[in-house]
Amino acid sequence: MKQPTIIALRALLAADPPRNCDERSALAMALGMNEKSVAVEAEIPRVMPFDEVARLLACTQRNVHQLCRAGQLRKVVLPGRRLSRGVLAEDVKMLVTTCVRDIPKFPEAGSS
Repeated sequence: MKQPTIIALRALLAADPPRNCDERSALAMALGMNEKSVAVEAEIPRVMPFDEVARLLACTQRNVHQLCRAGQLRKVVLPGRRLSRGVLAEDVKMLVTTCVRDIPKFPEAGSS
């Protein structure tokens, strides 16, 4: 909503406020402001800061930047900015799940 619309709605609510919870929820539903009526078109991807990624991967922030340079992770740069804010959480999850190696099973010491 635009700012003038919000100001007008506030003025209307100040002139005639809802008296109980049912009226308030009916008004919110009519204006499309409750959680049930808001349709989420797409899940917003989470941006993880470099220090959080480094802590998760048990490495340094420099290693995280090297992974980005190698193409393993994607940096997130906001419009009009030069510096990146972090990396996508889904990329970190993908990196961790694809880089896990199977541990070879060794025969027990007593069985020969």
